[in-house]
Amino acid sequence: MNTGSASATPTLFVNGNLVNQNGAFTNSGSFLELKGNIANNPTTYNYISTGIERFSGSSNQTIYGTWNGTASNRNQFYNLKIYKTVISGENIILDNGVTGNTVNINATGTLNFEGTNGIIRTQSTSSTSPFTGNYANTLNILNTSTSAIINASTNPTNLTRYIEGKLQRQVNSGTYYFPVGVEKTGLDGMEAFSITINSLSASTGLLGYIQNVPAGRLSIANDLIANGGVLFYDIGSFSNPTQNNFS
Repeated sequence: MNTGSASATPTLFVNGNLVNQNGAFTNSGSFLELKGNIANNPTTYNYISTGIERFSGSSNQTIYGTWNGTASNRNQFYNLKIYKTVISGENIILDNGVTGNTVNINATGTLNFEGTNGIIRTQSTSSTSPFTGNYANTLNILNTSTSAIINASTNPTNLTRYIEGKLQRQVNSGTYYFPVGVEKTGLDGMEAFSITINSLSASTGLLGYIQNVPAGRLSIANDLIANGGVLFYDIGSFSNPTQNNFS
């Protein structure tokens, strides 16, 4: 029996990979901890969760398959916890195999960075040279609470505990924090922002990410663009990756 790696003892500890191949897998208020990858491939049956899923492997871990469910707690994470303590192996990689797919966190769930490290990367490979930053997938937090993300980095100089790629949040009113960024070796790493919404007639999804400037551009106007529910900020340049960063 393994006692787990952080705040509590897991109900089920998997010291390796977990594949749910069309199984009726139910995490009913329980605690699943994984050292390896997880894959969910439903057709007739589903992964159902009202509990905790913690990723704590010493190597990079990958989320495969279908996690974009929106109803009945199906095929989505509930309380997703990232427990990484060192830079080596700190990445959680969203690799759905379908460009433009999403990984959802439940409408009453949270994302919690429990350790000192941890980066959620929304594509299968890092945006290394030439630093394209074309992240294919999206982490989608369905919970409209402004505190649905716990213990993400707040210092813009930090290079861990953020989403490398695209983060979508369901928003209503209040100040929402987007701990997003890009690859940290050749670019700036985290470039978080917050947005305050005074009122909305109904909750809506807001997508935030960092878009790099096209090749050949040496400077930009740092325009903030909010159009059609999509918010992004383009930064940096290929000749000077730290140019035009913001906090």
